[in-house]
Amino acid sequence: GIIDIYDPENNFVQAIYTNTISIKSVENKALIAEFYALNLKPGIYKAVGRIEYDGIKPNSTRESFFRIGSLNIIINDYTREVIVNATNRFEITITSDWVGTISGVYGRVYTPNQKTLKTPNLDMNKFQSATLETYWETKGLEIGEYDVVIEIFYEKTSIKKTVKVNVIDGIPPIIEKPKTFEIKTTTIAIIAAVILALINIGIFFYIKKPKNKNEESNQNSTSIQPPKSLK
Repeated sequence: GIIDIYDPENNFVQAIYTNTISIKSVENKALIAEFYALNLKPGIYKAVGRIEYDGIKPNSTRESFFRIGSLNIIINDYTREVIVNATNRFEITITSDWVGTISGVYGRVYTPNQKTLKTPNLDMNKFQSATLETYWETKGLEIGEYDVVIEIFYEKTSIKKTVKVNVIDGIPPIIEKPKTFEIKTTTIAIIAAVILALINIGIFFYIKKPKNKNEESNQNSTSIQPPKSLK
């Protein structure tokens, strides 16, 4: 088999050849070819395949398309409007341009009111789209259009994009932030006091534990002394 490869602009790239096999009537076998995509730009490529056998070169061909990706993440969309003096959910839609899994992807949003917002981490499969989200408190900002910087971190690198976001007047959205467990100093002190109290109670009951009858009789027998004779 021979497979001709064409780039996204339909330019011929190269021809690759499969292994040679023998096949019996009504038998199914696979032809395998190796293709190295090194130094090829990302995009949708076309493969045109044809089979030659017994010295015959048929004119019939089959076409198929495949994608060559790069280790890159694309910012597709983002929240374009937020309410003034409110907590707003801020979403970033991203797409992976990689043929494998990209682990630990997260974003940071740098806002005009000097806040840095961080999204949770997520893993992305090949060519997958996903949404990162965080929360933006717009208290102190005036109504208007602002520059916001979005930075996406992945595989020890990052991409940045400066976007326009409108801060508008409106009814504050009802948003449930992800709940976090916060331990304050006073809480730690209360927990420590309760633990100490329980320890003291346990020691008290241990000391005051009544003795059984055998222990009492043994103690009495050892403590009673015969009277001394008078001289």
